Amino acid sequence: MSGQNIDGLKERIAKLISKYEVLREREADLSERLERSEKLNQEKDNTIKELKERLDNLQLTLALGSSSPDRAEAKRKVAGLIKEIDKCMALLNN
Repeated sequence: MSGQNIDGLKERIAKLISKYEVLREREADLSERLERSEKLNQEKDNTIKELKERLDNLQLTLALGSSSPDRAEAKRKVAGLIKEIDKCMALLNN
């Protein structure tokens, strides 16, 4: 192999190493961005779940006839309804 061929080979190897380093840095950046996006997505999912629960509670409160969201009153009414259901189930089981 001539000196010119060896120099050409060294140059191609250096270019490949350089491209590899660029790709490795890009992969690390993309991995970090993906991780941040997944974390943000999870936070948004948690917020959506919490808001749905709050909406369900508010809708239940309003459905029980309270014109303003009064949690204690809603809980009392729900407890009363559960007792009535339990009594009905007991009668059906007899």
